[in-house]
Amino acid sequence: MTMQLLLEGTAGLFLEERHLIAPGQRLIVGRSRSCDLSAASTRIACERGRAALETDRAFRRISRRHFAICHEPAGRIIVEDLSTNGVKVAGRLVSRAVFTLDDLRDDPVAIVFGEREGVRLRVIAFAADVEPASESTGASRR
Repeated sequence: MTMQLLLEGTAGLFLEERHLIAPGQRLIVGRSRSCDLSAASTRIACERGRAALETDRAFRRISRRHFAICHEPAGRIIVEDLSTNGVKVAGRLVSRAVFTLDDLRDDPVAIVFGEREGVRLRVIAFAADVEPASESTGASRR
């Protein structure tokens, strides 16, 4: 079995977004369209339209580069706050949180940021010969 890290949107503009994070990948989440996962490029944001987003207080509470998730090849996962607005990981305000794939295998971790945004990190397993691409929505729609 191959273990993969999955970021799933649970609230706000990120609701129902899904993104696989490969070993060695660093994923930046934020408001800027230059982020790997941008609040401005989610399905919900696209439905609302750019003009509505720019006047939305909750959207403005998401920092341009809010946080990063680094999935190290050895299996360590680092969540790092890049914002001035704060990030809660597993209910605690943190500047940095470190996990292993084993930590997340049975107990996904919630990340809350901005005014009402939420995502969850969890581990999923694939058979070694199965391509995991169907699990990703391609999250960024630039």
